[in-house]
Amino acid sequence: MTKAIILAAGMGSRLGEVGKIVPKTLLPVCGRPILAQILTGLYRNGIYDVVVVVGHQGFQIAEYVGEENCLFVDKYNGCYNNVYSLYSARDFLSGDCIIVEGDIFAQSSAFELSKERGNLWSVDKWKSWFDGSHLSGSPIRKIERVEQSKDLFGWKSCGIVKFDASGSEKMKKWITEEVESGNTGLFYDQVLAKHLTELNLRPFLHGGRWIEIDNLNDLALAQEMFRSEL
Repeated sequence: MTKAIILAAGMGSRLGEVGKIVPKTLLPVCGRPILAQILTGLYRNGIYDVVVVVGHQGFQIAEYVGEENCLFVDKYNGCYNNVYSLYSARDFLSGDCIIVEGDIFAQSSAFELSKERGNLWSVDKWKSWFDGSHLSGSPIRKIERVEQSKDLFGWKSCGIVKFDASGSEKMKKWITEEVESGNTGLFYDQVLAKHLTELNLRPFLHGGRWIEIDNLNDLALAQEMFRSEL
């Protein structure tokens, strides 16, 4: 049975005063918290075994989903990025497992990679206004590069990665090596970038609406994107 780890320990510093009060994953889009949308996407695809990694204002998330469904981390400032959160949940990283970034607001189609075999990364076609990690490689076979680039021939991560049992064990090994070597400031996609030759990781182009909410402008855009369906 596929499990899911939701990474939601971040400070939300780019949200200003709002981020100090409310954990980013609980910000509402058209009245619906980001976390509620993530859980709906998982449940609609048959994924009910879920743990939420929390840090900043984590008690609010625990009140929302139940403390038994949360894993608290005590380090979540700028020196401890999501590789540390994933490392903290490494005992849960086994078998078929989906990693979800807690600031992704997406239609349920983004989670349908759970129905596929192997290791997959939910992606969108790269657009000129995107930033962050640029993925490229063979559309059918595998992702071969993760880099900072504006090349329009590639994909943007939708913040959802699915591992099979072998992939989960490899990822657990890699993040453990990084964190225990002191590299706690990495993002998990940076770890994946180092090991793409060791993992057959395929792009999953889901075609649905989605947005990564990093700041108040993203939040306003999300309200417009999803107003008609929420």
